[in-house]
Amino acid sequence: MAERPGGIIRVTVIRTQTITSTARIKTTQIETTQSNARIKTTQTQTIQSNARIKFITSQTIQSNARIKSTITQTIQSNATIIVISTQTIQSNARIKAPITQTTQSTARIKSTVTQTATSTARIKSTSEQTISSDSRIKLAQTQTIQSSARIFGAVIQTIQSNTRIEITQEQQTTSNARIKSSVSQSILSVARIFNTQIQTIQSNAKIAVSTTFRPIMYAEYDEFKITTKHDKSKITTKQT
Repeated sequence: MAERPGGIIRVTVIRTQTITSTARIKTTQIETTQSNARIKTTQTQTIQSNARIKFITSQTIQSNARIKSTITQTIQSNATIIVISTQTIQSNARIKAPITQTTQSTARIKSTVTQTATSTARIKSTSEQTISSDSRIKLAQTQTIQSSARIFGAVIQTIQSNTRIEITQEQQTTSNARIKSSVSQSILSVARIFNTQIQTIQSNAKIAVSTTFRPIMYAEYDEFKITTKHDKSKITTKQT
């Protein structure tokens, strides 16, 4: 701290903000579900973006008895980029008039997404049972396969297959008889989703503030720079 008879403090803030975002998404998903509960999934997703993009994809495939296949696919894509930059510069060294400067920038982006989904389901089943005696047989089989994959922290895909088989047989025998029931089931589901999304955001903001005042006390300090994380704006303050 040094005292001088007079002095002028000039604060100049120049802020340039440029955001460029390009996102291309191509998703190919092949899923095979069989009665032996083996799941082979090949999934390739490539997301490239220098901004924050949230992409939510949900797929539900449900297949019920008697070779009836109900396939529901729901694809929802929400992309919202909000950039809020707040900069506050305050100079107070026992000055009569403190100075506070605040700059706030908000950018909202609307996105257009084109999605095409194609699904094919084929059902075949194989089951074998042997029962020996006089009885009424009612077989209920429930298989639930659920697979969840998270990619980039924002992509959620859920595939659930429920298969219920009910077989009712009535047999009357007088000796040790064997009843053989043959049921074949095979579920093959192929879903391909091609999603191409391109977003380009460019925002340029320049703010120049020049302030001159005369303080009571005089302070000397070095030039310093402040760099934020999101918009990479630089603030340079120097006292002469």
